[in-house]
Amino acid sequence: MKLYYLLKPLLVFNLLFSTMPSHAAQKWSSNRKITAIYPTASSFVFYLGGLAISAAGCELNRFALPVTSANYDAKISVLITAFAGQKNVRVNYDDSTVPSCQIVANRMIVST
Repeated sequence: MKLYYLLKPLLVFNLLFSTMPSHAAQKWSSNRKITAIYPTASSFVFYLGGLAISAAGCELNRFALPVTSANYDAKISVLITAFAGQKNVRVNYDDSTVPSCQIVANRMIVST
């Protein structure tokens, strides 16, 4: 019986905190054209046209793909090709980075 009273608080704690999200919310942009691209030492930066996703006071729709991102070379190849071919892209981004004025891109889909 004593074991039950010892384990009950642990069970409640586990149930409460295991259901909380463990990562930032990810969102998808609508289909948009890439309007500018350039590399920096820490990321590949690109801008999307269309309605503002950025926080007020930031450069409009400035996205960054960090050099530490998995498959970085493949992702920037997709972005450069989409930019050169004037293709629309949908970008998956970390919603918590929108206020920082540099929205972190996770992945993207090129559409025709």
